[in-house]
Amino acid sequence: MDRAMTFCEEVGFQRVYLWTFEGLETALDLYEVHNFTLTEENTREDWGPKTTC
Repeated sequence: MDRAMTFCEEVGFQRVYLWTFEGLETALDLYEVHNFTLTEENTREDWGPKTTC
């Protein structure tokens, strides 16, 4: 994650958006450590049963 964030800064990205699935609290914790905040929740069926992401 540190390498990804450094890359984003080096190339000048103004914003970065990430998403994860319900139940993957470790991913959410990692994103929050890097100052991301939850802004939206959706229900999707991309890979099988409905999942909140």
